[in-house]
Amino acid sequence: MGTIVAGFASTHALTFLEPGEWDDFRARIAAAYERRYGQPPSPRPEVLAAIESETLEANAHRYKAIRDGVKDLGERIAQARPDVVLLVGDDQNENFPEDRVLPQIAVFTGDAYTLGGRAANRSRTVRSHAAVASAILAQGVGDGFDVATVPAFAEGALSSHAHYQIVEHVIGALEVAAVPVFVNALHQPAPSPARCVAFGESLARAVAGWPEPARVVVIASGGLSHFTSGYPWKHYTGPHSFGSISVDFDRWVIDRLRAGDLAALRGLTSQDLLDHGDIELRSWLVLLGALGPVPTRTLVYEPFYRGLMGMAVAGWDGPTEAVVAR
Repeated sequence: MGTIVAGFASTHALTFLEPGEWDDFRARIAAAYERRYGQPPSPRPEVLAAIESETLEANAHRYKAIRDGVKDLGERIAQARPDVVLLVGDDQNENFPEDRVLPQIAVFTGDAYTLGGRAANRSRTVRSHAAVASAILAQGVGDGFDVATVPAFAEGALSSHAHYQIVEHVIGALEVAAVPVFVNALHQPAPSPARCVAFGESLARAVAGWPEPARVVVIASGGLSHFTSGYPWKHYTGPHSFGSISVDFDRWVIDRLRAGDLAALRGLTSQDLLDHGDIELRSWLVLLGALGPVPTRTLVYEPFYRGLMGMAVAGWDGPTEAVVAR
């Protein structure tokens, strides 16, 4: 039987850039917004105030907690000695272009892939685990989820930044099979928070039903609150705009994670996530479904208007026996 030995979660994108790179990256994202909508985004007062009042040195001081948290994640994953890592994240028109098929939930069932997209590290081949992926597929379909099968990526490359950035910056050089699992967040409608938790429970059943001993780590990539050029703006009507961070909502989520209050997080709606720029929290909710109501062992959160997002890194011990047996 397989065992989930630990769970981890991290924001991505600017999370893996030093503060000295944020201004240039923010300008590139603003330019992408202008190309998409025909006009530049209006500057958020919070962003302007942050740039004026908080120096790069101050940003770097706060960012150190995030950078150290990412380093700690990598070390703890190595200490967990996983046979398989399940990487849960969203695809943003990278492996699944929006003019083609857009699955709500999908799993890669091939044997290996290279890293594509902005990583452009196609020389590195990453092992997957086709048999475990197939077990997730079978369990998911059996549980009523229409899980899409992805036997291969175009040109063999994993281009989703939610996934390849975790391989590069968190898993690093650790030789482990890493299975990409996709849960739609960007394209509306998307799975509800309750549905994401339920799919995580299905993942746990698939692992528990695996006939061979296997140590499994689940990693969620995404969030927290951010409103950037790729946000599904045509579905959003609230007060936030490019560069906003819903800090109060982020902190509410963080408090629930620290308390292991899965019921409250399951009770969120898709509208809640859309209204607060937290659509990528879906990946974390899948992870929480796989773990059950387990409080975080470690958690760091910092909002960076200069960096366009609320950044967070978190870790959990594996689920209790009662959760595995459900």
